[in-house]
Amino acid sequence: MRPATRAILLAAVLHAAVFHAAVASCAVAEDAWSREIPWRQVGLTERQAAAFLLDRFAHGARPGEVDAVVEQGLGNWFQGQLAGDLPGSRLLAKLTTLPAVALEPRELARRYSYRKRGIVRQAVAAGAISKDDYAGKHGKRRLQAAVAALERFAAEQEMRPDSDLLEQLRAQKLLRAVYSESQLVEMLTDFWFNHFNVSATSLHSKVHLLPYERDAIRPHVLGTFRELLGATARHPAMLSYLGNTRSVAEARFITTFDLEMRELDRLSPLEDPTARLRLAKLLGWRRHHQRLRAKGSLRGVNENYARELMELHTLGVDGGYSQRDVVQVARALTGWTTFPPGGYRARLEKALADTDTAADMGFVIEGEFVFRADHHHSEPKTVLGSPLPAGRGIEDGEDVLDLLAAHPSTAHHLARKLAVRFVREDPPPELVARLVRTWELTGGDLREVMSTLVESPELWREAAARAKVKTPFELAASALRALDAEISDPEQTIQWIGRMGQPLYAYGAPTGYPDRGEAWTDVGQLLARLNFGLDLARSEVGGVAFDLARLAGREDLKSLEQAVAVYHPLLMPERDAGRILELVGDAGAESPIEPPSVEPPSAGATELEAQRRSAQHASFAVALLLASPDFQRR
Repeated sequence: MRPATRAILLAAVLHAAVFHAAVASCAVAEDAWSREIPWRQVGLTERQAAAFLLDRFAHGARPGEVDAVVEQGLGNWFQGQLAGDLPGSRLLAKLTTLPAVALEPRELARRYSYRKRGIVRQAVAAGAISKDDYAGKHGKRRLQAAVAALERFAAEQEMRPDSDLLEQLRAQKLLRAVYSESQLVEMLTDFWFNHFNVSATSLHSKVHLLPYERDAIRPHVLGTFRELLGATARHPAMLSYLGNTRSVAEARFITTFDLEMRELDRLSPLEDPTARLRLAKLLGWRRHHQRLRAKGSLRGVNENYARELMELHTLGVDGGYSQRDVVQVARALTGWTTFPPGGYRARLEKALADTDTAADMGFVIEGEFVFRADHHHSEPKTVLGSPLPAGRGIEDGEDVLDLLAAHPSTAHHLARKLAVRFVREDPPPELVARLVRTWELTGGDLREVMSTLVESPELWREAAARAKVKTPFELAASALRALDAEISDPEQTIQWIGRMGQPLYAYGAPTGYPDRGEAWTDVGQLLARLNFGLDLARSEVGGVAFDLARLAGREDLKSLEQAVAVYHPLLMPERDAGRILELVGDAGAESPIEPPSVEPPSAGATELEAQRRSAQHASFAVALLLASPDFQRR
């Protein structure tokens, strides 16, 4: 690329002090809050308000979408988004190319948990190979034959590396953001997954991430917070990520289980025909528990999940809890675990096959979630001043979740976090207070909280109109939507998102990615954004196709200024193009930065040459617009 091209793009990004320039707020009289979306109160036209809705509650506007929202009515459009079930045939067609998306958790673990030992075990059980041959006990030739047979078995059973699963997980996220008609659901899924973050960098959680987002997050983003909290708390992804699968009560505190054992031991088969079977199972659990302790696999109560549950997921760091509360919550959640991988899973399932007996012993089995009574601390506890009686099981954890979900600190913490995400990094206290009131009145109904947010004057004031810097993911998704792009292979776009600083599902800390503009705007990230916009505009991002001439209505573009004027309302509808047009003019007339040299067609130039020059103007204008500060904000 010529230096002048990069220079003018850099000038565009640095224009107006790039992201760090303060957005001047317009003086707006304080009006009373009403149930109507208050766009008129802040002096917006209906088209400007529609464009703003699509910027904040969707991943940007597609061509013609502003007009469609205006025709439908802003309130009707948002109500449709709150329903969360809009059809999307284009998205469904794209998702059919990703087989993992529809698989149940157990089948996902079988196909994509690519551990050689597990595949060998399955191949031996199926008679595909001999265990002794694979171990080399019968010579090199039979070993080589066993290795080849194992590879054929893995292929026949569609067993793939877990890296393939991660690729499909990332691909479906981008495809949903670009093509889903339920855009608010996708925005909220991104928000709540980040809030309840689980990282693909965790070996034990990686295989659970797709069903975690699909089953625990997305279905609940417009339900109640308590439902969402409970779904994440029981999911193997969260339990394994924060170590709760190995959180076990100290032996002296597993009293309920011991009392059950002693009671059964006193019963004769005549008094209770199932007593002997139940006692045998209990003794089996006890022996297994003792073996794990001897091996060091059980290390006692793990406080990680309890701490993050209060600090990050509910109350907030200043939510009024103590270290004693952390310990008590951790004890209440002992026994909350999941089916383990490998051969032990089969043995555990066999032991729990008699569900009536398992329930009698205090075990709970729901999908991949298991509550193990033999790991639970059943002594009395006190959490945030509320007592939890002795002698119980899973009820301790459920009561803790009820308590945390209903706590006033949770309402404030999460209301403010939603305001930061959808309004600005320093949300007005009156807006947060309004969201808190709705939260408390509705019991944490997230649909009602979002309704209150969109009806709040603070959201619509000009100071908030472009106050949020797009994350790399949001930037890529909004660019593809604005260009009405056809994605045949998302991989290169996903790689660009990582280069811009946001590798998807790979933030290692449970905090999730920060929701601050400064996290995305260091020099290296800005240059990556520039290069992404340039490569995309020049159709050099593999797996993505679009037609700039069609978007412009086949207009013959004879200058860069004309091209910018044509594409600006397509990429940034209802925004002022004055600053960018001024920059283009300054670059050609006064600045030492030279715009690209595009010679006017000669008298004998062919129509094809004119089209080529028009295409050059178009691609450069789009690159300039994608790199501009206005497009980088939402």
